Amino acid sequence: MQNGINVKHRYPQRIVWRTIGPTGAPSRLGAGFMHKTRAVDFVDFDSPRYVLVAVLAGAGRYVDDSGAEYRLEPGMLFQRIPGRRQSNYIAPESGWYECYLETGMDFAAALNQMGVIDWSHPVRRLDRPAEFADLVHAFMTGLAVAREETLPAFAVQLAELFRLAFFPSARTESGPEPPDGNHAIDAARRRLESGFDRPFDLHSFCREHNCGYEYFRKKFKAVVGLPPLQYRIKRRLDTAAELLTARTLPVSEIAALLGYSSPYEFSAQFKRAFGRSPKYFRAGAEGKTKKS
Repeated sequence: MQNGINVKHRYPQRIVWRTIGPTGAPSRLGAGFMHKTRAVDFVDFDSPRYVLVAVLAGAGRYVDDSGAEYRLEPGMLFQRIPGRRQSNYIAPESGWYECYLETGMDFAAALNQMGVIDWSHPVRRLDRPAEFADLVHAFMTGLAVAREETLPAFAVQLAELFRLAFFPSARTESGPEPPDGNHAIDAARRRLESGFDRPFDLHSFCREHNCGYEYFRKKFKAVVGLPPLQYRIKRRLDTAAELLTARTLPVSEIAALLGYSSPYEFSAQFKRAFGRSPKYFRAGAEGKTKKS
């Protein structure tokens, strides 16, 4: 990928959204990845929903409601704020690629009032954009198969993603963390809990965060309770159980989504962890739902 964050973080184009709240006035939770080639994306546009866009590749420009113009490039965030007209333009040959999060106006306004998001600066630079794209993809994947009764939890997750986008301040307000401090552990947990279809290289992660491999591995286990790779296996299997309980995807698709080489490998590892094959685990979950 030219003029982009990193080719390994490129996800296929996909949009997922769900409605939550009263039937007469539902709000919206949404996320997506999009490739665009049109020179003009939006002109003088007043969005009916709040949208936060992260530029992962390409080039363009953004004009806010006061006429101020900003250059857009990989690693930038820009906002579509309800009640404010804005325009953004894309360089057609730049290979524009974005991920975004969206929600309803009322929810976004409440988050802005609470300081979770910040409408005062419509364009800013994003901290760790490739990692943010992983988190958006994990959120989108879960949202697509979530049961209706679990959507409030996804609203909380969405608020946390907004907070991470605007305020990676857990690092900055108290000064820099030591290389093997809790920030690196938090970053590792986020990476280990998503992107199961791609390998996770702990050695590379430690080099990126200036951590000694053995020391970080021991510190992670002391804080989290499991070594990093065992934690990843546990989270992958927990995600598998959630997807099986949702009864939306076939077992073969769940295996592929979670990065298993085959449904047989998935079934064997799942059975070792839960004592039942995915098929019988799903049947048991369905039986409990019917009884209740």
